[in-house]
Amino acid sequence: MINSLLSLSFLLVVSLTNSGISALEDFLQAQRPATDSKDAHSDQWNLFSFADASVLAQWYSRTDTVMGGISDSALQPTDNDSALFSGVVRFDYNGGFATVQTDLPTARNLAGYDGLTLRIRGDGKTYGISVRNTERAIGYEATFATQANTWQEVRLPWRMFVPKRSGDIITGYVLDPANIRSMRLIISGQAGPYTIEVSHIGVYRSRINN
Repeated sequence: MINSLLSLSFLLVVSLTNSGISALEDFLQAQRPATDSKDAHSDQWNLFSFADASVLAQWYSRTDTVMGGISDSALQPTDNDSALFSGVVRFDYNGGFATVQTDLPTARNLAGYDGLTLRIRGDGKTYGISVRNTERAIGYEATFATQANTWQEVRLPWRMFVPKRSGDIITGYVLDPANIRSMRLIISGQAGPYTIEVSHIGVYRSRINN
């Protein structure tokens, strides 16, 4: 009788412990900023994987035509499970930039990460990625150089994102990674054709070795 009660008590404790652990794991998971996919073998998570056609469809072209320019841009699928951001930048009529952009249906909280990461294959030109908070007129931009026809993994810490309005650097604003509302790829100030292939855009977190 005593042995049976002890066995039952042990099983109850194990059950409650497992339930508590499971509940704790669920709670901690819920506190993480939402991401679209996770690489379990690294410290980075994909926000946009361009192998998915539905992800690609969320992006649209936005160029200097909004201010009279004639540059063009497109984001098209490839056979490499990636997207190709391409077009021509023209300086005519005070133009000089081209972008593709996505607006997030709800703000993304990325404060738990160190910055953005991209896997890209460029053409030797310099590109940028810009994010916005609540103020739509202000973008926070970080730039990166590419090596022609070479795949690169680019990491851009939040501190690299500079506040800009209409392409000009401004002061008095600091990026809030907990309130990301839109994102865009950009090329500016470099006339002529451009091509950059993008596999994914994600976030990363540096590992801490104990």
